Amino acid sequence: NKDTRGMVNADVIASMKDGAALLNFARGELVDTAALIAALESGHLWGAGLDVMHEEPLPAGDPLWKAPNLILTPQCHMVARPELEIYADDVKCSHGATIGQLDPVALFYMRTRGIPEAEARLLLMFAFMGDVIDGIRIDPLKDRLKHLVEKRFRGELTQCRTCAIKK
Repeated sequence: NKDTRGMVNADVIASMKDGAALLNFARGELVDTAALIAALESGHLWGAGLDVMHEEPLPAGDPLWKAPNLILTPQCHMVARPELEIYADDVKCSHGATIGQLDPVALFYMRTRGIPEAEARLLLMFAFMGDVIDGIRIDPLKDRLKHLVEKRFRGELTQCRTCAIKK
C-alpha cells in the first residue's frame, strides 16, 4: 500500500528513545530499511526484529544481511542451522530465525546436559529475543510480544512447510 510504505522512516526512528528496539510484525514495506539499518549501525536502536521484509525471500546482497542486532523470523527463509549452501555466488537458505549462526558451543553444552537439539535451538532463540523484548518499557506490550514470539518460534501462529519445530 503506497500510503503505508516507509511509514516508519528515519524521522519516526529518530523520535524513538536511544536504545529502543523496533519490532515489525506487520508488513515489510512499512519500515524504511535504509533508515532502520542506519539506526542499528549508529547504535540509536539497540536491536530490531522483523517478521516480514520488503522482499521475500531476502536477496543475497540485501543490506539487512549485514545489519547488527537484527533478528529475522521464519518468514524470511534463512538458515538457523549451522549450514549454508552457496552455488555460483547465490545463497540458498531453507528457514531461519536469526541472521547469524546459533552458538555451536552453547548448543553442544545444552545437548550434553540432555536437552534435545530442537529445544536447545528454541532456548537460544528465546534468549536472543528476550534480550530485545526486555528493553521495552510498557509491561503489557512486553508480555504480549513475549507470548507472540514464543508462539511464532514454536510454529503455533503459522505453520509453514519448512518450520524447524513440527507440531
